[in-house]
Amino acid sequence: MRQRRFIGYAVICIFIFGCVSSLKAQNLTAMLEALDKLESRLQIMEVTQKAEIEKLQKQLVEARSSINRPGSDKAIEALQAKTDALAADIELAHSQNEQLGSTATRLNYLAEKLQTLIETIESNQNVAAEPEQASDADGTPHHAMASMQVPLPTPQNAEPDVPGDEPNTTASGLEFSGFGDVVNNVRDGMQGEPGQIEIDLATDVADNVTVETAIAYDEGAFGLGVFMVEFNVFDAESHGASIAGLNTIGVTIGQFDVPFGIDYQVYASVDRKLISGPLVIENIHDYWNDVGIQVYAENSWMNGVAFITNGFGYDSEDESGEPIEIPMKSAVGGRFGYKPIEFIEVGSSYANLFDENHKTDMFLAGADLQLKVGKFSLKSEYIFKKWGLATNATLNCNGFYAQGMLDFGRYFFVSRYDAFKPDVAEDSNITRMCLGAGLALMVGVELRHEFQINNEGNPNAALLQLVVGF
Repeated sequence: MRQRRFIGYAVICIFIFGCVSSLKAQNLTAMLEALDKLESRLQIMEVTQKAEIEKLQKQLVEARSSINRPGSDKAIEALQAKTDALAADIELAHSQNEQLGSTATRLNYLAEKLQTLIETIESNQNVAAEPEQASDADGTPHHAMASMQVPLPTPQNAEPDVPGDEPNTTASGLEFSGFGDVVNNVRDGMQGEPGQIEIDLATDVADNVTVETAIAYDEGAFGLGVFMVEFNVFDAESHGASIAGLNTIGVTIGQFDVPFGIDYQVYASVDRKLISGPLVIENIHDYWNDVGIQVYAENSWMNGVAFITNGFGYDSEDESGEPIEIPMKSAVGGRFGYKPIEFIEVGSSYANLFDENHKTDMFLAGADLQLKVGKFSLKSEYIFKKWGLATNATLNCNGFYAQGMLDFGRYFFVSRYDAFKPDVAEDSNITRMCLGAGLALMVGVELRHEFQINNEGNPNAALLQLVVGF
């Protein structure tokens, strides 16, 4: 029932928007000129009414003075009746004058609204006449953050959303959206289990300030997935504004998916077209989500983001061989992306993590590539990690993935090759080949399948996933 109401509201909004958009600026200008003429006539009527009031008031004074003169009773009664009639005429004239003034005020208000609408339509026509703005490789234009994830790097790497995944808006301006999925391992007898469940809320507290939060269920527990306050230098009305050639500049404070590399944009199951994530992401920083601050900026050919967060630790052993966790005190890093041509983007990432003595104990470095040509898209990422620097007991690991996808709208085909080396000093690789496909069953519902071919003694897997976005 709730979904039907949302669809009804959407249809009404689209109808109203279509009606307004169909109006031509010339027609609105003609309406405005007609209003001006009507207002002029009302002003003339108002002046005439005022003159009539003054005339009636003068006659009333003369009639009242005549009553005090000596004369017959009949003459006095006639004058009294005339006085009463004049008083009634004056009261009626005053009432009509007030109505005219109120009407003129409403006409002025309507004229101002029409003038604003004319300017808006003319502005939109000018924008439509300009050349198309640079767009991301997935066909979406560059814009400030509109989802729960930071808009940088340029979201050409973001995979197509499940249809119907757009946020809903309440009367108070609070946007809410969410998603959930169920995963079945076909080879385990079709035993299903919940994957990710998330409820997202967002609201604009000012023209350029947004507050967003997400409550997420993952790996058997609920927790805070995102809570952040975003400050944008340019608000929605700043069309074409820029500083030093940058048309998007902002600051985000709170808990967020750390923008290292490009995979962070598809951590959510509703956004990732394959059911599993890359091995290198899982083993090097385990889908890094942290508390901190980030600053981002972009234009049509480059984008960059820098962040400071709490950081994450790593597992080690003490002198007796017992397992311990080495915590980090803070982390500093960022990513820079460059688009040499419209459908290709290359990027590099770096993060330095400090221990409790403020010494560098771990660092990450990465490179990524994104390409989109027609229905085909390709993305790849390499990450290197080195840790134990503070104690000179350094270890290294690295890995990469490459993913290609053919997207036909309602259905798609996707494949990914993963490789991860847990220890560079040893000749051991973990590899995985994933073959997948998906079908949109209806608006907001998508069915996906993934077949995994693993090495290193890991069994192959056949996964089935149902994703619902709202």
